[in-house]
Order: sequence, then structure tokens, then C-alpha cells
Amino acid sequence: MVVFAEGMNISEEVEQHIKKLGFDAVFLDHYIDPQDTTAHLSDLLHWSPQGQALVAKTILEHIGEMRASKFKFSTQAHSLDPVSK
Repeated sequence: MVVFAEGMNISEEVEQHIKKLGFDAVFLDHYIDPQDTTAHLSDLLHWSPQGQALVAKTILEHIGEMRASKFKFSTQAHSLDPVSK
């Protein structure tokens, strides 16, 4: 997984290329406003503790989505079975 910090201005072409290569990517621009003073310290460059928590939550949720798409719950076997592609 590749994580791009907010404000990096990653082009749509780069985003599509990353997906084409098969990498999962999180673009924090989709989740954090670079001007959000609650998520950043006063320099608007570094994350505040609240911003760090938001980034961690965002990445964790993305990892959960990745896992859910790659595994299915088998009620018969009561286990996680890989989903064949």
C-alpha cells in the first residue's frame, strides 16, 4: 500500500498508473483538508495529535477494506478463506 500525504497534488495519471500496477493507494487529500487547523500544527505542514489519529484511522480503515475484498468469511468452515480472482 502506498500512502500519499495531503497536499502532494498527485495527478490522476499517477493515481491510475499505481492502480494499474496493482498497488493499493490511499490519497489523504480525499480525507484531510490541508488547511484544517485541527488536523495540523500551526505551520500547516505537520499533523497535530488529532491529525495523526485521523491519518491512522484512515489507513486502518483502508487496510480493513483491502482485507475484506481479499477474504470472505466462510460460515461453513468458520474461517477466513481467500477469494479467488
